[in-house]
Amino acid sequence: MLAFACAFTMFAGAAFTDEADIVNAEAVDLLTELNIINGYSDGSFNPEGDVTRAEFAKMIYVIRNGGNDDASAHANNPTSFTDLTDSWYQGYIKYLQNTGIVAGKTATQFDPDGNVTTGEALKMALVLGGYRADKAGLTGTKWLTNTVTLATTNRLLNDVNSSITGACTRQDAAQILANALDMTAVRYSEIVEDFVNDSEDGLALGGSSISVGRKWMDLWTNVGTLISIDGSDLDIQMSSSDRTDSDSDDEHFVKVDTDYSSLLGQKVKVLFKDGKNNSVLGVYPIDDNSVVTVNQNEISVDAGKIVIDDESYSVETDGVTVIRDGEELNENWKAGAFKDQQSADVITLIDTDDNNKIDTAYIKTVDVAKVTYVASSQIIAGSKTYKFSEDTIDEDVEKDDWVIITKNLYNDNNDIVVASKATGTVEATKDKTGWKQYQIGDEWFNETDSSNKDINTNVKPGVEAEYVAVNGILFYADKTSAGSDKLTDVLFVSYVGQDGLSNDQARVMFPNGDKATINLKNTYFTQQNGDKGTAIVPGQFYEYSKSGSTYELIALASTADFYGDFTYEGKEDLDTAGDKVDTDRISDSADVIVWTTDSHGTPANTTKADIKHITGKQLKALVSDGTLDVDGSSNNLYQATLGYFTSDVDGLNRASVIAVEFNGNGSLGTTFDNISSNANYGFITKDAVKLSNGNIKFTVWTGAENVEVVAEKSRENDFTKGTIVGYTAINDEDGNKVMTDAVAITSGVTAGSITSVNSKGTTIESSTINLPYEDLDDYSTVLYVDSKAGTGLEDGVATKANSQKVNGTTYYATNLLVYGGEVIVIDVNEIAGKRYGAYTLPSISGLSDVQWLNTRTNDTDEGAAYEGAIMQLSFYADKDGTLTLTNVADIETNDNDGTVTLSVKGGEYNLFDSLIVTGAGNVTATFTANGSTPAPDPSAATVEIKSAAPSLTFGGTTAFDVNVVYENAIGETPKMEVYTKADATTRSTNLVDSTNVTETTPFGFITSNNETAAQGKLTQGATLPAGDYVLVVKVGSTEDTQEFSVATQKIAAVTIANFTEATNAGSLNAYNPGTLSATLTPVAVNTATPVVDKAACVIANVDGDTIATGDTIVVKITVELTDANNNEFASTIQANNVTLTGATNTAVSSVAIVNGDLVITATTTVA
Repeated sequence: MLAFACAFTMFAGAAFTDEADIVNAEAVDLLTELNIINGYSDGSFNPEGDVTRAEFAKMIYVIRNGGNDDASAHANNPTSFTDLTDSWYQGYIKYLQNTGIVAGKTATQFDPDGNVTTGEALKMALVLGGYRADKAGLTGTKWLTNTVTLATTNRLLNDVNSSITGACTRQDAAQILANALDMTAVRYSEIVEDFVNDSEDGLALGGSSISVGRKWMDLWTNVGTLISIDGSDLDIQMSSSDRTDSDSDDEHFVKVDTDYSSLLGQKVKVLFKDGKNNSVLGVYPIDDNSVVTVNQNEISVDAGKIVIDDESYSVETDGVTVIRDGEELNENWKAGAFKDQQSADVITLIDTDDNNKIDTAYIKTVDVAKVTYVASSQIIAGSKTYKFSEDTIDEDVEKDDWVIITKNLYNDNNDIVVASKATGTVEATKDKTGWKQYQIGDEWFNETDSSNKDINTNVKPGVEAEYVAVNGILFYADKTSAGSDKLTDVLFVSYVGQDGLSNDQARVMFPNGDKATINLKNTYFTQQNGDKGTAIVPGQFYEYSKSGSTYELIALASTADFYGDFTYEGKEDLDTAGDKVDTDRISDSADVIVWTTDSHGTPANTTKADIKHITGKQLKALVSDGTLDVDGSSNNLYQATLGYFTSDVDGLNRASVIAVEFNGNGSLGTTFDNISSNANYGFITKDAVKLSNGNIKFTVWTGAENVEVVAEKSRENDFTKGTIVGYTAINDEDGNKVMTDAVAITSGVTAGSITSVNSKGTTIESSTINLPYEDLDDYSTVLYVDSKAGTGLEDGVATKANSQKVNGTTYYATNLLVYGGEVIVIDVNEIAGKRYGAYTLPSISGLSDVQWLNTRTNDTDEGAAYEGAIMQLSFYADKDGTLTLTNVADIETNDNDGTVTLSVKGGEYNLFDSLIVTGAGNVTATFTANGSTPAPDPSAATVEIKSAAPSLTFGGTTAFDVNVVYENAIGETPKMEVYTKADATTRSTNLVDSTNVTETTPFGFITSNNETAAQGKLTQGATLPAGDYVLVVKVGSTEDTQEFSVATQKIAAVTIANFTEATNAGSLNAYNPGTLSATLTPVAVNTATPVVDKAACVIANVDGDTIATGDTIVVKITVELTDANNNEFASTIQANNVTLTGATNTAVSSVAIVNGDLVITATTTVA
């Protein structure tokens, strides 16, 4: 007979929404499976809810009746209980009363709706197990004490937490009944007058024991070691003692609907129904198991014992039974067989008989492999094929992932999940016999012995590595790069100890084009094995290790993929076509370092060097267009490279980092001036302006955004609208977008027209220029712009250029700029500006106000235009005549013979808006006058003042604009006059003179019938009196007027000087305040006279009629303005704006304005 209530690792019970709150989950699952207890309709179990006496009675009934929960047949049974209404619980309670299991609270009261206490539940469970209440002392005053004692003996209280006298929770009720099913069934023997084990044969003195579960529910258990799982089949191995503890000899079970593979190798109990091996209810480990699970590489051996984390485990004398992935091995293992420091397998060591010796081990093999192929139906990992239809494969798996492969014994297939990749710094390595240990970050990993191993030799202490480690075993590791397409930890030495550097400093360039002056750890390089190399030589690549600000240079390794995804290939020859190194094609995106020295052949003697970064596409373009030859001649490239690396570029192996030597004797000259170091390109949409700090600012379209940038450049005229610009990056610095390494591409660019385009807008043709490529995908940078709008287009599409036919000839607008095979700019309208081969547009002698307007771009005053531009020409002519233009065509007259003659009318503006720049050459113009200047008609003119009236104050010298609009005023010059308002009618005195109002900026001569922004300027004279005035603007015989005022000047502060406080003969009338003077603020106003009102003086001493030295008196000073017409005291003037000087102990006490005069009251002490 065996227990049912041990921990179910996995059980086929119900899943509840609140299962996380269920402490006694195994018991709840068991009773749910047996239909003894149920959850609620909302999916919950409510483990801490109370159980009524009626509900617990039903549970006892279901067990007693073999799982049957229908008690309706007993609803009419006789009962002594009077509190059983016509309710669902009648049959359960009446049945239990008649079988002696329950007795009620009293003889007549059962209290069905009251909560069952834990003590009451234990008593019912004991009676269910065969203990008669009257014989076991479960009645009377000591029933509870005896109940607890007997329940403890039968382990009914195991894992029960509810108070004995309090309400029993639902999960504790389940636990009590699960324990009861495990309890040995008993019965009272009248012969021995005691309880004996119940048995199937019902012997009076007892027999082979059975459990309560076996007696009432036909629940069987067999004990053995779980040795095999094959799909839904399960096998245990039973020892002789196991058979004694089992209900049958069955070791093979079928139709098991739960995966118990985690229990393989452990001593388990199989719970099954009715003695049938196809009705397994659950499998769970027994209490005797001692289990430890560990990664196999963590096991060590000492003196015949297994050691894990300094704890030793003995093994059985005849060895350990080993089950690997569900199959028992033929031979038992001794302790030493378990040690494998390069294995990722997981081992569970089990002591099934509790003798402190390992007797069984279960090994779960863990394979890790790289995925080399992924299709919709299968993957290939580690040279093996796995099918989605057969194995459980992570649906997110991709090529080059690493996967963990384990056996799924229940499904009889493989579980395949993606292993995570991590990155970290390799801190240290340890050499073992035939393998290594790696410390990455804080964790040590053992190198795998699997054939799937992929650990690059570049993974050394100090490097950043990407790696895959599973269960402490390292399967994959490789030095990381800045990205899969960038080479790091390698630099190129330009020179050492020259140009102001010390001998332990070098000027270097990194593959991405960054330059730096570095401090060298040594003047020699280090070999890959750590040995000392020879002196560091300019013109070479080196691996480097950086510590603080010091660099240790290391000889390059040629191992495949040693540098992340990059392999160093050596110093092979550059093909004369410039597109290959040796047999490796150069990637368009390749990082190319161009270096020149004054000591070719002996680079160690370099005293002068120059270096430049370009792209592979730029290199190929420079060679293909003849700018550079690969022949070693002066100002060309040597054929032998200075080293190169290959890597995967879009799935193809390509030369991706290259160093080439230029024959320039230490100077690159101007050959590379217009090549941006990092091949990022933009199109300038707004002219550059110079900033106060000497830098420039302009707006550029980058292909993604139209952004205003700042560049450390001084020539703003190089960065005009319509110019291609190259740069390294655009960074945020101090609130600005800063463009680094900005280069205005001023040469090598061809302007042309798209004359044909395919329907997708991806392939173009041009009849006006030769294109490097017709397929736009062949250009590294394609920029779509709208010059007229001054911006770019993120989703632009190539379109055919605008065109105009004149007398059979089609003229295409210039909508295309091509910079070699690198950059192409496509305008939806027409390229603005004049940077690239535009044709000059002349100013014209004999005509004034000449303006050329590009009708498609709205460009004016450029002085040049591209071929195909339709121009509007306007000018003012004094005389009639003819204008002859060359290299233009006239749409209006259909004239395209190269010369256009236009009739010019004198005395007015002329406008011609249909002239096309033919592109045959610069436009020329000749004007021939054949008449006199027509006289103007002053009566037809109109004028209107548009500027606001000025705000002036007396004493000021304010300048103010006079803005007017006028019409029909050709030949006139507007005049400005100012009069006082009183003189506005008679206009006897014009105040525009050298004193009152000065004409700072006169109006100019009018040459147009319509003008909307004419401006003159007047300046107020300091002596112009305060008052009202009228401004008059005259054009011909017409005029417009505007009134304005000059306000009086406000005096804000007063200083009274020379206050002496003197007396004469002690008489008040003889009081002499001194000869006062007044200074006013503004200081320009000094037209004031201060006087003392002696009659207002008050003697502070008691005498009242004489004053003497030391007396305090009050004086009143009046300040009168002699020019009160133009000045007045400010109403806001206060005592703290008035100052008295020349005496001591004198203070202003009050200030007031009376009839325009300032009255000051002060106190002073007589001296």
